[in-house]
Amino acid sequence: MRQCEEANFAAALADPLELMRIAGEGCAQEFLRFYAACPQCRRVVILSGHGNNGGDGIVMASVLAGCLEQPVVLALVNPNGGLSPSAEYFYRQLAPGVQCMNAADVVLSAGDVVVDAMLGTGCRAPVREPYAGWINKLNAADLPVFAVDVPSGSGADLTVRADFTAVIGYFKDILFTGDGIENSGRLRRVELPMSIAPSPDECAAQSYDLQNFIAGEKHSLPRVIHKYQRGTVLICGGSRDYIQAPFLSARSALRSSAGMVFLAVPFAVPPGSGTLSVIPLRVPDDNGNFSPASLEGLQKVIDRCDV
Repeated sequence: MRQCEEANFAAALADPLELMRIAGEGCAQEFLRFYAACPQCRRVVILSGHGNNGGDGIVMASVLAGCLEQPVVLALVNPNGGLSPSAEYFYRQLAPGVQCMNAADVVLSAGDVVVDAMLGTGCRAPVREPYAGWINKLNAADLPVFAVDVPSGSGADLTVRADFTAVIGYFKDILFTGDGIENSGRLRRVELPMSIAPSPDECAAQSYDLQNFIAGEKHSLPRVIHKYQRGTVLICGGSRDYIQAPFLSARSALRSSAGMVFLAVPFAVPPGSGTLSVIPLRVPDDNGNFSPASLEGLQKVIDRCDV
């Protein structure tokens, strides 16, 4: 995401202030949906850091102050650290209804809904004060928490446990690790208008927006289509001790509209495995496990497969 922004800035295809405004306003709209499920809310507290993540929270504060009857408090967690240039710009333009405070003077109480805009993707362990103290305080408070981009501390030694995360621009791979899944809550993506899309390394985690996937599949098929025109999938998996996973995967491939599915396993297919239209193949094995000889036995099938 950082490389993507830098490429757009360098080509004069995006403006940092405009992107922060769009990101903050998009997060505010997602927050309003989250807030609708918090009927006991009496106050919104936005914990803002000094970087661009905090700047998104500052933009949110102005938007929410104009939408909500409840007080909107903007609490600067590190007021002596200075704000990033973009965050400083929006801080000087705060809406009149925003109550600005030093986070050290904020006492969380029942009825608060908290926006975590403290730390973004650049956080590294160990998390330093005052952020570490606030992460611990939030996790102990048992209040609804809305995170901006990623929960603060993601990838470090301390992480905010959020109920909802508004991911800015593109999904971050840290959100799909064990800790990310545990601490991010519900995920929603806030789109940013950037002409140059990211080009991640081949090893980078990829994720698909379900609506985009469905949109790409909305086309009618010829009535005379046959299985060889729908793609052929080869699934290799399992062992003598772990039998069922490859069958589940193969059946899923068929349900996902593949025309043919070959299933290569290093064991005899047990009766009642529910192969349906899956074509099972037993490959040479080493005591019920895959071995170099297994690949040699698959070569002819591989040549017939698309995936």
